[in-house]
Amino acid sequence: MTKILERLGCRVEFPAVQTCCGQPFFNNGFDSPARELARRMIEIFSPFDYVVTPSGSCCAMVREHFPHLFEQNDPALRKLVAGTFEFVEFLDKVLKVDFSSFKLPTARTMTYHYTCHLRGLGVHDEGVKLLQQIGNVDFRPMEKSDQCCGFGGTFRV
Repeated sequence: MTKILERLGCRVEFPAVQTCCGQPFFNNGFDSPARELARRMIEIFSPFDYVVTPSGSCCAMVREHFPHLFEQNDPALRKLVAGTFEFVEFLDKVLKVDFSSFKLPTARTMTYHYTCHLRGLGVHDEGVKLLQQIGNVDFRPMEKSDQCCGFGGTFRV
């Protein structure tokens, strides 16, 4: 993810003090520790315009649940919520990348599974659209791609 973002002209930084967004606490009903981690995340990432995560789940936690943990009129919270994106969503909606100049060395057949949290964020065909731009990609829709993969349950404890 870092190599792709840098190749696309982004400056990528990893604050050394960053931690989990708090979703495991939140999902299990521990709002107070989730709020502590969320507050820490808001503070740590406040200097940045965007937070890009490879996890639809973490992105959903920030965008869907952080506002319910705090007063919604907090400008730092609003900035983080508005600037947090799942990686593929960021490539498509913010950077508006065009991968049509890229080509795999040999033809490959690929499919794409839409994760539950991405669907909840309104991310639907962005990943497919990007895959289909790449030369030598034979995209085949996955049967029942709108159904759960079965992982679920607090990240399959």
